[in-house]
Amino acid sequence: MTNNFEFLEEDFYQQSLEARKKISDLPNHVGEPKKKLVRQIHKDLNDLENTLEQMQKAIRSMDNTERSSASKKLRGYKQEFKEINQELQRGQEKYPTTKQEREELMDERHKRDKRNLDQREKLLLAKSKLKNSDNSAKRSLQLSAQTEELGTGILQDLHGQRKNLEGANENVTFLSFFYSK
Repeated sequence: MTNNFEFLEEDFYQQSLEARKKISDLPNHVGEPKKKLVRQIHKDLNDLENTLEQMQKAIRSMDNTERSSASKKLRGYKQEFKEINQELQRGQEKYPTTKQEREELMDERHKRDKRNLDQREKLLLAKSKLKNSDNSAKRSLQLSAQTEELGTGILQDLHGQRKNLEGANENVTFLSFFYSK
């Protein structure tokens, strides 16, 4: 590759770092200082765009073997340029510049927090009802198990009494047969 393209790559790298640094610094500024910083970032983006155009021109002067890999790199740099523009847009939208915008944002947050609190209260109430239902089901299950145990015990007692009555009946039958003779 030509030295010119490599120089332009280094230039693009430095300019993109500087633009990203300024974009990340946007939240620390409000009002006029923020507007000044945004203007500086736009200037940096124009410089980046000019560097991309110069890279395009440099690629045209290369032979075919170098042109292919340089074109691939240029597409990556163009993508990075788009991403930096998107970061700037998000940075400008994310952080309010005026007192009124900050107050509107706080009002929106307050409303959202209130809705979240209402939803949380409803969820807690539903959770409490579910827990009560679960406890009630557990008590019912425990009561049915106790009832089953009691019923089993009664059946065993009745079975024992039946054996006693059958034995007594046999004894009465035997004795009545014995006395009747």
